[in-house]
Amino acid sequence: MKNLKFFWAIIIANLTLNLPVYPKQESDTLKTYEKPGIIITGNRAIEGISPIPFSNLSKTTIDKIYIAEDTPELLTELPSIISYSESGNNIGYSYITMRGFSQHRIAVYINGIPQNGPEDHNVYWIDMPDLPSSAENMQVQRGAGIINYGAASIGGSINIETVQQHNEPGVKIITGLGWQEYSYNNKIQPIMNKYSIQASSGRIGDVSVYARLSAINSNGYRDNMWANLKSYYLSAGHYTDNFTTHINVFGGPITDGLGYYGLPKEYIKDKKLRRANPSYWEYNSDAKKIDYFANRRKQEIEEFSQPHFEILNKWIGTGFIFESALFYYTGEGFFVYDGSWADEILTEWVKQDYQFTNGQSFKNSLLKGTVINKQGGWIPRIYFEHPGGDLSIGAEIRFHRSKHFGNIIYSEILPENYDPDYKFYYDEGIRNIYSLFISENLHLSDNLTLNLAGQLVNQVYQLQNIKQGNNYIQFLNSDGQLIDSKDKPLFDISYLFFNPRTSLNFKLNNKINLYTMLAYTSREPRMSNLLDAEALYYGSIPQFESDTANGQFMYDFTKPLVKPESMIDIELGSNYIEKNFTLGINFYWMEYFNELVSTGILDLWGRPVDGNVPRTRHIGLELQANAILFNSDYGNFSISGNATISKNEIIEFDYKVNTDDGIKTINLSGNQVAGFPALLLKLRLNYQLSDFNASLSSRLVGDFKSDNFGDLLKDQNIRPLLADYLDNNIDAYTVFNLDLSYDLKNILLFKNVKLQARINNLTNELYASMGHGKTFFPAAERSYYFGFIFDLK
Repeated sequence: MKNLKFFWAIIIANLTLNLPVYPKQESDTLKTYEKPGIIITGNRAIEGISPIPFSNLSKTTIDKIYIAEDTPELLTELPSIISYSESGNNIGYSYITMRGFSQHRIAVYINGIPQNGPEDHNVYWIDMPDLPSSAENMQVQRGAGIINYGAASIGGSINIETVQQHNEPGVKIITGLGWQEYSYNNKIQPIMNKYSIQASSGRIGDVSVYARLSAINSNGYRDNMWANLKSYYLSAGHYTDNFTTHINVFGGPITDGLGYYGLPKEYIKDKKLRRANPSYWEYNSDAKKIDYFANRRKQEIEEFSQPHFEILNKWIGTGFIFESALFYYTGEGFFVYDGSWADEILTEWVKQDYQFTNGQSFKNSLLKGTVINKQGGWIPRIYFEHPGGDLSIGAEIRFHRSKHFGNIIYSEILPENYDPDYKFYYDEGIRNIYSLFISENLHLSDNLTLNLAGQLVNQVYQLQNIKQGNNYIQFLNSDGQLIDSKDKPLFDISYLFFNPRTSLNFKLNNKINLYTMLAYTSREPRMSNLLDAEALYYGSIPQFESDTANGQFMYDFTKPLVKPESMIDIELGSNYIEKNFTLGINFYWMEYFNELVSTGILDLWGRPVDGNVPRTRHIGLELQANAILFNSDYGNFSISGNATISKNEIIEFDYKVNTDDGIKTINLSGNQVAGFPALLLKLRLNYQLSDFNASLSSRLVGDFKSDNFGDLLKDQNIRPLLADYLDNNIDAYTVFNLDLSYDLKNILLFKNVKLQARINNLTNELYASMGHGKTFFPAAERSYYFGFIFDLK
């Protein structure tokens, strides 16, 4: 009774404080009900049992291969994943792509709690620096997976479990320095450093405590793309025979130099020009010569902080287990960016509040965009065992509130009496998410298990208090009435989805299992697909059905132009597991409907309008294997690798182009989907002899396209209608990394001192890791790292 009161006290306290409710995890496949010391994660797949393709990075593996890189680069170790870094050296802004789907369509969880932004579906890994240092396990489930809440899992899901149980007391001090090689001047310069301290109390009675403080500083490979990343992770656990509580607080105040625009293709092989950091550039009319190139200003920086607060509970009763995840995240920060290109637009935009004299305007302006997020929620789940199977039921309640506004913080010319705190745009976003999910495992025989699962989810979008300076922006509704969003939503769009899944797992023997899965998944558009309020000043318009009256648009704010995306996912695979060898093979067929991309149509300001691609198809074969080749007095030698052969194709898409003669349609059916190769090969060789460890990894990435135009850019009659560039091919590349470490036992006060060394891009390959349209992102040249881990116990 005492523990039950404690449980309800936690819930009531959070509800009373109105901590907006947010999701944690779901139940699925066969669950292992563990002792109270470990938080149960029914959304984690189990080798040989779970009927899905998945891969793990254990803490042991993470400790061997992780140094300071962004999490996406670490995850490229796993099948069907590529990543790229805007700065080039994988510290700062990095992004992940899985099975041809961008990061917007990959669900990310930490301790089962969703991390994708409710408004833009993105995950900003820069706001969680050094997170792998506190990770117990990273699991990637490819395709629809087994998690039935949070952001829709289209390409796959990433579930990171942080340190939950701190049995071993001790202190670790980590420090290291990195150097970058620059071929154009034959110099090697210091580029990054890392400092970290971790401490664990171990179990003291029923309580344990863990803490980590870290700092990662990087100058970036590209010019002025530095990053200063501070982070903290604090965790406390309380354990009794049938009730467990973990409280986690973590985050990372960060500052960095902006740099999100890619380079011309011809810069990638140029040892000097590939380091450039432009704010914008363009080709001339024949797309053969760079006609304009503006370097990014040093004042363009960003600061952000996103603390996470979690309360995770598990209560083991008679015949059931109840889990609860309560959480509250905040995020506040700003970015300063060049606004000189919009000086005249800004002058026109603010004229309701400020007037220039003598025809003057803003000049060489700097703009500051601020975002304030608050989100939270509750995810309760209950598991029942019953004759012939087990049942799990859960719910997700999530609330998100945001504020966005912009300031003009600098201009060579300002209107008289200009207020530096003047907000030239302002809006408030609202997201409410309610979900129920259920999963039933039926043990049809000792070797055959059928899983039936489903989720019913309601997604709500609202946008209010949309302002142009000091004035609320007015729109004409479909009745011809002028409306604004003062203290009420401009629109209230609700999406209701039912996402079912069924899977079958057959255990042939103790070593081999066969599985198949059929799933249907839906995903709502992003907020900007309805209205990009921050871009109203330079031309965005509401993406709702409209009509015209007297030259003005009338919008039906109940009918968005874009449709929700959906996917049918079929998986068929098998695993072979024995002591010194594992092999997994998986075939997938994914039909994707109404994918949101640029249609080619421009709005009245000349800006691209997003629309739905009726159908794309992603099919592929995935292989992964691990083998210990020998384990003797001469050391341990193992090999691991994976391969993906895939076809990512547009099945139906008519791309529409505005021309002087009206709208022209160009059929893109049959073209390769942008952003993912047809061939991926990865291999890691690892050798360990006593306290020495050496690991060589290689990654072969086949060529792929930076857009959806395929080979149409080679047709000089069609190319001018599609793009102002000629080359949309991201060339294939192979990159090698070498890791070395040596453990020194009982040195002075330290139980262990580990010496770490790494060489990235061993062969100094000059390549682009990603491209968007005409812009390409260079990967850094060869770099070096040397560091120490002092283990004091």
